[in-house]
Amino acid sequence: MSALPEDQRIVFEVQLDARQIPFLSEHRWRGVSTEAWSGGLSEPKSGIVVPGTAYLDMALAAAIEIFGEEAICVQDIEFHQALFLPEVGGKTVQMRLMPRGAFAVDFDVVSVLLGSSGVPVSFTKHVSGKISLLTGGAAHNEAIATLKEVRSRCKTPVTKAEHDMEFKNRGFDYGPSFKVVAQLWQGKDEAVGEITLDAELQKDASRYYMHPGVLDSCFQVGGSALPSSLRHEAFIPVSIENYQLFSRPTARMWSHVYQVQVTHSDENKITVGVTIYSDTGRIIATVPRLHVKRIERGALTRKESSNNYANAMYRVCWKREDAIIKYSGEGRQEPGAWLIFADHSGVGEKLADHLFRSRRLPSILVYAGDELCLGDEGHITVVPGVEEHLQALFEQLKNNITPVTKLVYLWGLDNIVDLSVSDGLQDTATQTGVYTVVQLLRMMSRYRSSLTPCLWLVTRGLQAKEKIPDSALLQYPLWGLGRAIAQEVPGSWGGLVDLDLSASDNDVENLIHEITNPASENQVAYHNKMRYVARLSKMGMEIAPQRNIQLDSNSTYIITGGLGGLGRQLLVWLAQRGARHLVIITRTPLVDKSYRNDESDGAERDRKSEVIQTLEREGVNLHIMVGDVEDKGRLADIFRTVRKKLPPLKGIFHAAGVLDDAPLNAMNRQRLAKVMEPKIKGAWNLHTLSLDCELEFFILFSSIASVLGSPGQSNYCAANAFLDGLARYRCGRNLPAVSINWGPWAGEGMTESIDLDRLVNLGLHTLDPDSDWHFLDIAMTSKEVGPVIVRMDWGVFSKSQVVMPVSRFVEEQILGGHSPSVDNSEEAAARGYTKSTTVTDAQPTEHTLDQCYRLVNDEVVVVLGLGAGQRLDIDEPLINYGFESLMALRLKNNLENKIGRPLPNTLAYDYPSIKEISTYLSSLFTQRDPGGVSGVELVTSNNDMEQILELLLEVESVQDDKYKAQT
Repeated sequence: MSALPEDQRIVFEVQLDARQIPFLSEHRWRGVSTEAWSGGLSEPKSGIVVPGTAYLDMALAAAIEIFGEEAICVQDIEFHQALFLPEVGGKTVQMRLMPRGAFAVDFDVVSVLLGSSGVPVSFTKHVSGKISLLTGGAAHNEAIATLKEVRSRCKTPVTKAEHDMEFKNRGFDYGPSFKVVAQLWQGKDEAVGEITLDAELQKDASRYYMHPGVLDSCFQVGGSALPSSLRHEAFIPVSIENYQLFSRPTARMWSHVYQVQVTHSDENKITVGVTIYSDTGRIIATVPRLHVKRIERGALTRKESSNNYANAMYRVCWKREDAIIKYSGEGRQEPGAWLIFADHSGVGEKLADHLFRSRRLPSILVYAGDELCLGDEGHITVVPGVEEHLQALFEQLKNNITPVTKLVYLWGLDNIVDLSVSDGLQDTATQTGVYTVVQLLRMMSRYRSSLTPCLWLVTRGLQAKEKIPDSALLQYPLWGLGRAIAQEVPGSWGGLVDLDLSASDNDVENLIHEITNPASENQVAYHNKMRYVARLSKMGMEIAPQRNIQLDSNSTYIITGGLGGLGRQLLVWLAQRGARHLVIITRTPLVDKSYRNDESDGAERDRKSEVIQTLEREGVNLHIMVGDVEDKGRLADIFRTVRKKLPPLKGIFHAAGVLDDAPLNAMNRQRLAKVMEPKIKGAWNLHTLSLDCELEFFILFSSIASVLGSPGQSNYCAANAFLDGLARYRCGRNLPAVSINWGPWAGEGMTESIDLDRLVNLGLHTLDPDSDWHFLDIAMTSKEVGPVIVRMDWGVFSKSQVVMPVSRFVEEQILGGHSPSVDNSEEAAARGYTKSTTVTDAQPTEHTLDQCYRLVNDEVVVVLGLGAGQRLDIDEPLINYGFESLMALRLKNNLENKIGRPLPNTLAYDYPSIKEISTYLSSLFTQRDPGGVSGVELVTSNNDMEQILELLLEVESVQDDKYKAQT
């Protein structure tokens, strides 16, 4: 070939996106920041790091593009700074080449920051080096004897499971492409590993000169070639003197890594050599001198946590307001009747009487009873849980002259169940009132064309500072449910009010004040005649532990859900803290620990077995006991076994849980029970059976969902709110308890069935399973009963159109008091809507339809997570874009917030394209309906509604087995 002109600079540009290049998302570092690669620390970035081996393949590809298929050497490679990629989106990367002489090229790889005009404004260098042509080939076909000699010297075996766990413990979170070391053998200052590629990876590897995951795996063998004192430390590459690739990789290879140099005065720097052989013994590639440096991961995590944990730890606190505003009975008269689901203690009757005497407002009282009775004087009885009774009630209400505008649910005040008996919790969804409220929401949606009440849920004594009574405990799920409703159907939401522990004449006045005040809070509690409002605030720095918690090696600890994704990580954490006797309660029947009869998939069985074998090798005594935490009898047998055969029980970790997501209109008794009973019954059984134990820890794994609410997870929100209440209940009786409201975890566990793009669009980032477990140390040593641990970008959250507008619950402490602009109308303020003048202020002309097209297009783009400004085909059915039921619900909520008026939950089903939705919206402003019926009329048949929602769920192929029980 001819020599290159020395002034010919060449630039290759590529967009690195983990969603487009799958292996990138499989290479993660946990708890390491960008500056760690240059010896410093900065704010943590995403865990996705472009592997150094990817740059080597980029260099080879560029070299062959320039020089052709010649013998090439990549030399003097220096790694300057890691390139972290976002979970969603990518980064523009350039490889810049400058000829140096006839047959050599200098190169570097930079990431590009683009300005608003699309012009690069800065470059960050990540790698630099030189590419040159070799004057002669290498004698790689004479190396067969060398491989035989290496294998004969390395005799100590290391299994794949041991190797993978060792790298995980060092802080590497690798996917399948980076875990191809089948087995390796250690020698003195060297190791050899067998590298195997399955058929799928072979196909993927054919696209590269040396697949970055495969080359990285070859380098990983070096972990076993290090001195024994360093084999558990994490190392990162600093530089490579030269790298030569002689032939493409084969399905089976051997990697020999040998120690070249250790600077004994400073063991942070080590030099190793790497030779990669084919299965026949020929040399495929060589890296004679790879320089690495040690990262003290433990110190890094401690420093990082001390700098950043405060940005992830919060508490729900109650701020005392000024004197309660007493209702005077004067002022504007609000039209409409109040539908009151009245308690048997008299609050509902007093409320109805007060409303009529002071405002002449009619009320309809509905009581829980043994039979249906639709009275003529506003006194009605229905059987709880019987939806036909509620439907008969709403059929009667829609014919009333005075429409119902407020719905006040007081049945929670009657939630008095004898929890001391074994069958005290027969049906958690019914006994907590959650099922009845879900049915009410379904009725409100079905009859929305004639009835548009706002729902208020009322409890008593939940936020009392003194000992929480038994009667309050089963009301807690209503608060979790209420927060979910606020997110999913904000147009139907009023708020949550917790009355004073001691009933008084002020109860009614307080309720009227909260429900009729448009600017009022939507999470309020009364205590000792004072009014408190809920706020989410950061936890103070004083809670940071100086060292990790230490568990007693001579005590026993019970873990529920210990074989699920999150539970397995918890087991490792417990072992690292010194626990040596762990009882795992699982619903999975086992023959032995090989999991031969485990019904989960092969990869899941392997993960379970791997963790069990690793922990047992480290001296942990695992006792796997089959039982369902909901079954108090079986659980009692397990506790008896523990007392008789094991050291004293000192701690319980309730991490079992199930997901079964669905919109409120599709939430049935089965879905509620599936999620609520393991949490509620399981936690209560663990509480009662351990009362005679001297526990040091009673840790409940709750969720951020119970604090902020989560669309489509009303059952999960309600269940976890009970855990939060149980922790307060126990602490009021001087029993240890902490309920941790975890944000979503990355990797294995609950997050596997969650749309991560949606979380990021909300500003919600996943917790890191390899660096964020130190939050458990903090939670267990702090005095906070219900810590909230979540990594949230509150700026993104406040602007998100996926959730309801940010309430005062978070804006004061997190957003600094700045809230989105709100419509000045009192009704819009009461419902929390923001208003878009784009549509609602437009005149009813054809131009309005064009505005609707733009509005709907932009909101569909937001829900799909596509780039801003993208234009979609208005005639294309949304289902063809991957729309599913929860997306449809989010779109409906987004549009409601934009136009300031309610829309049907079945919007995207009734009008399945951008064009049809836009036409429908336009008709709302021009008083025209595209279908010849009322634009706000919803489905009137219960069967029709169920069929529509079931169809939406079928469209997204939601299967029960997608939601894994964490057991």
